[in-house]
Amino acid sequence: MLNHRRWIWGAAVAVAAGVVYLSVQPRGLEVQVATAVRGTVESWIEARGRTTLKRTVLITMPLDGRVLPIELRAGDRVEAGQVVARLDPEPWRIRLDIASAEVERLRHAIAEHDDNRLENNALKSMDQTLASVTSLVEATRQQTQASQQQFEYAEQEYQRKSRLFENKAITESERDAAWLFRIQSQLGYHRDRLIERSGETALAALRLVRQSIADYIDRKRLHRKVLEQELRQAELRRDQAQRDWEKVTIRSPVDGVVLKRHVANERVLPSGTLLLEIGRVEDLQVEADLLSDDAVRLAVGRPVLWSFHADGRDPIDGRLSRIAPRGFTKRSSLGVEQQRVTVTIDFDTGRLPERMSLPAVAYRVYVRVLADRREGVIKVPRSALFQDSRGRWMVFLVRNGVARVRPIEVGLMNLDEAEVRGGLKAGDRVVLEPPNELRDGDVVRAAG
Repeated sequence: MLNHRRWIWGAAVAVAAGVVYLSVQPRGLEVQVATAVRGTVESWIEARGRTTLKRTVLITMPLDGRVLPIELRAGDRVEAGQVVARLDPEPWRIRLDIASAEVERLRHAIAEHDDNRLENNALKSMDQTLASVTSLVEATRQQTQASQQQFEYAEQEYQRKSRLFENKAITESERDAAWLFRIQSQLGYHRDRLIERSGETALAALRLVRQSIADYIDRKRLHRKVLEQELRQAELRRDQAQRDWEKVTIRSPVDGVVLKRHVANERVLPSGTLLLEIGRVEDLQVEADLLSDDAVRLAVGRPVLWSFHADGRDPIDGRLSRIAPRGFTKRSSLGVEQQRVTVTIDFDTGRLPERMSLPAVAYRVYVRVLADRREGVIKVPRSALFQDSRGRWMVFLVRNGVARVRPIEVGLMNLDEAEVRGGLKAGDRVVLEPPNELRDGDVVRAAG
């Protein structure tokens, strides 16, 4: 009997303790809740992209020849003006030496050709001789004229005295004296005439010699023009050889990083053969192929976030710099044909973040382009929304510990939050990720 009473009292105490415990515990389904607030909602277009360079510097063989081993490797940094490759210099040095020697030879030939002192002295001496001989010939010409007049006078005098002798007017000796004077005058005239003709012949010969000297000087002038033309051509060959010599040492035109080394060992290669590819970190950009339906919603200058990680961590700010005017058809992984448009993204600041030291060309990246932005709107977490059987957007509104289904009008939306245009006001509390067992009118309690 005593044991029975103890059992009854124990049961009563246990029931009382249970009642007390239940009375102090909160009732209802435990849920996560959030508050509708005013703020900014952004809509983003997401896509995969790839890094590219605005410009890739191609280092090629400047000449036909033998390239020496290239020590640079992909990833090595180079500075503008740094030697990145060399050609075997010997053939080009020899070519330059030969071209320079030819220029010097022609310059010496022209300098030697320009020494006309002998010809000029001969021409001057000949002019003086011609002047003297011309004066002499003129004097002999006058002497011949005088001798001719004397001979004509002697002839007339002899004829006159011959008639007088026939008429016995003079003696024979007087006639003979006239004849002797005539003969002497004739001889003097012929002598002077011969001297005059000899002088004229000598003068003509001297003039011919002078003309020959002058012609020789003219030919030298013409030959100088030929030498000058040859010198110009030789200088052009020398200048080209100099330019080729300077190309033997190949330098980087920019500060950058070696992207790829196409030739490593010593080889004989034709001009234009690709040796190295060099890129600048500052020229890095991103290209992404967006759906054309999304591309028409965008404009150049839109903010972009892109990352090397699929989860979007460590995002890098960028700006939409170009939208291609022409789209293309691309088949999706599900076999659906889609119209895509390539967009280009530059860095927002125009420079890479300091943590990026290499160009990272042709890397896959994950891109988010800002499509729209609303400020000062009511918003709730995206996980609070669900759709009913008619496709209407709903939330569970929590008031006084009771969850009520509330239809709402949704505006801009992204993966994290949604704009609420109607159905809620700032300060309303909604259930996050509503449990499947939650029903309209259920008592709930906020977790935590």
